[in-house]
Amino acid sequence: MRLERVLAAAEGTGDVGELQVGGRTLVLKRPADVRHVLLVNQAVYEKTPRLIRARARRILGHGLFTASNAEFPPMRRPVEGVLRRTAVDDRGDVVASCAEEALERWEGRHVVELAGELWRLERRVRARLLFGDDRTDALERMLHLRRRRFARGLAAPVLLPAALPLAVLPSARRTLREGDRDLTRLIERRRAEPRDDLLSALLQTGIPDDQVRAEVAMVAAAGPESVTRAQAWTLWALAEHPDVADGVGREVDRVLEGRRPTGADRERLPYTEAVVQESMRMRPPSPLLVRVASAGDSLPTGTGVRRGDKVLICPAILHRDPSSFPDPERFDPGRFSAGSARSHDGFEYLPFGAGPRACLGRNLAQMETVLMTAIVSQRFRLEPAGPGPGRDPEAPPAPMEPVHVRLSAR
Repeated sequence: MRLERVLAAAEGTGDVGELQVGGRTLVLKRPADVRHVLLVNQAVYEKTPRLIRARARRILGHGLFTASNAEFPPMRRPVEGVLRRTAVDDRGDVVASCAEEALERWEGRHVVELAGELWRLERRVRARLLFGDDRTDALERMLHLRRRRFARGLAAPVLLPAALPLAVLPSARRTLREGDRDLTRLIERRRAEPRDDLLSALLQTGIPDDQVRAEVAMVAAAGPESVTRAQAWTLWALAEHPDVADGVGREVDRVLEGRRPTGADRERLPYTEAVVQESMRMRPPSPLLVRVASAGDSLPTGTGVRRGDKVLICPAILHRDPSSFPDPERFDPGRFSAGSARSHDGFEYLPFGAGPRACLGRNLAQMETVLMTAIVSQRFRLEPAGPGPGRDPEAPPAPMEPVHVRLSAR
């Protein structure tokens, strides 16, 4: 769905916009209605069939991402602990070391294209976090292929049948077989001898191997695109706003004193984190949440919802509401400072969703983006070297447009 249509539907004066997209489709504009759908009466609002039906489960497995509302709560509890903030911050060394390896290749270059560079970096980070030093090329190719098939299914004009082959070319079928084989062997090794990686942590929760495989696919295949967007757009914001970049640089120099950051440093970099949060307000990495009503309902603002209605929640609409964010087109990290009037932890700010089904990978994404911003700010000043990213990404996500920045040493 073109996001322009969603934004246009929200331009009227009412509390809810309306579209006709395969039936009645409501576009929510008020935090109270969003809170109702994602929290208060969330049992009535199911994820779109493209995410929870058989086709999605063939691609990503039967895990949290593809679970129905009824299945979700007992499946969530074990995995939630693996991805809580303290657990992912403990893995910041992996993120920082991968980032420094990537930035060494930036040395001596005058211009870099952020989208491609950060996408390749994020794939390496996810593989190392999940599998440590035992990752294989076949395993990475298999997960990348599943991500592409999932994205294709989201973008298709109709719901694709579950029986449709995941791969037609013999080389692609071989990639799936070899990657699945390597993952099975790695699960067996980690069960016998756990290590300090996310695969071992998932196995230690006691969840079935099939769910372990699904959560691996979720972390490796369903998450990197959003993180890449968040990182690229945060670095672009530094290029566009030299005063903000100077503030990040001063904080990073004072806190880190030239050393590599760790996950524990995240709490000591509040301004850098505020810059990341403001970047995700201006350009949310997850452009659209879709729910389908399984029963009739009434929203707090008074709009009636019929069974089968689609409900769209667009963070870009909420993030630009002047009642929540005065002068919303101005880039202002102060909105998220500790002394700001609002904490923005409610339903007016949701870069990774909200409520029980908020993205469990949000802590990992936030930590990665803060550390990447800090490490880049240690080494480089950035300037725009071409047109910036569009204001809003496609929904579902399309490949990121190129984002070029000019580098100079700090």
